[in-house]
Amino acid sequence: MLLGFHGATTMTSDLQTDVAVSRQAGYRGLELWSAKVDIYLKSHSLAELKALFEENGVAPLSFNALEFVGFRGDDYPKIQERCQEMCKIAAAIHCPLIVVVPSPTEARWQLPWADVVAEYVSVLRDLSDIAAPYGTRLSFEFLGFGWCTVRTPRRLGDRQTGGSRQRRHDGGLCAPLCRRRPARRD
Repeated sequence: MLLGFHGATTMTSDLQTDVAVSRQAGYRGLELWSAKVDIYLKSHSLAELKALFEENGVAPLSFNALEFVGFRGDDYPKIQERCQEMCKIAAAIHCPLIVVVPSPTEARWQLPWADVVAEYVSVLRDLSDIAAPYGTRLSFEFLGFGWCTVRTPRRLGDRQTGGSRQRRHDGGLCAPLCRRRPARRD
């Protein structure tokens, strides 16, 4: 087991501080908060980001989060673009996992659970297909808040891929959605 620090814990600090604090506290891993990565990359390159982790002996464990991915309608292409952008970053820094978060309910609390499942199975399959060429896996993090479409650990569905059955669950922090371990791209 590798214990790590979560960048959301220190919302007001920047990414460099999170990496330094992780190293100083003896953590060997960091769950990246995407807003901090975006700010860092406005003035630094991907190579500098990768070096930041390597020089501090801290591994990027996961990239949190691709948010509110379901029930997006005409805005869904933006989710696909953000997924690809996050996958490129993750691949460049050898971060194996992107956390995916379900959408708020708004009026969807009236939807039958089968409709919620159908939406997320479709979306997560699509996003998994975007992530696969980058060697990045996805994790679906349900949120226990009443405003979230997926709040409890219920089974979402199975996926047949390349002759192997892959089980997907919507429960648990960083519960892997896609168990294949694609080759890492450097």
